[in-house]
Formats: sequence, structure tokens, C-alpha cells
Amino acid sequence: MIKIYRLKEALNNSHHTLVGAGGNKVHYEFTGGNIITGACPELSLKGKYYQDLLESSELFKSGTVVLIREIKTSDDMKENVPKPEPKNVNTADAVTTPDELLVYINTNYDKKFTDPSKALAFAAKEGEVFANLNLG
Repeated sequence: MIKIYRLKEALNNSHHTLVGAGGNKVHYEFTGGNIITGACPELSLKGKYYQDLLESSELFKSGTVVLIREIKTSDDMKENVPKPEPKNVNTADAVTTPDELLVYINTNYDKKFTDPSKALAFAAKEGEVFANLNLG
């Protein structure tokens, strides 16, 4: 996520250095302001570390720096998409549905069945028993 911050002082540019918890120094440069028109300089940050450091600073807490806009990126969209959990069907007892039967047979026997009845017929020849399988 990209965040846009504004320094609420009519300056052309302004530089601020903040010190992180580990002692590292981060230099922030607010640009694009104009003293004549009264426009305040702004800063665009993409990195979460830099955003969090600025937002926990006295500049932000006192209102000297304010967050004016957040822009979602394609990376943010990817994070919000739920990933389907793969079914772990590694024993015959775990097979309860026709889909799980197909996964079990195709994975364990390196087959490519798409029809559960054919997969079940193959499993019977191999001596596989699916006690919990519900075909209904």
C-alpha cells in the first residue's frame, strides 16, 4: 500500500530524519510545496517499515505530518485473496467424497481419473477399501 503524507507547513521542501528502534536513521524528504501559493510539501511511502516509523513519530502524533491518502496496489489485492486449503487425503480412511477419491487415486497411483466410478473400480483391483466413502 502506498501512503501519501503532507507536512502541514507552507514550505517548498523539508527534510526530517527519524531514528528507528534499532538505531538506524531514516531520512524523509517532503517535496512539492510552494511558499508563495501556500501549498504544503508531500511525501509518498510504500514500505510498511517507513510508514510505521513515520506514523509513530512525534511529527505525526502532533499533527505536523498527516496522512492524506492511501492507494491500494496489486500486491495488496493478492494478500486479501483467500488461498484454498489443499485437502490432505493421504489415507484411504480420509476419503469421504468422490472428489477426495479422485485426489487419492490420482495422487497415490499417478493416474488421471476424472470419473469416480472408474477410479473406484481401479481401487478395488488394487485392494483399496474406502470405509468412509459416501457416494450419495
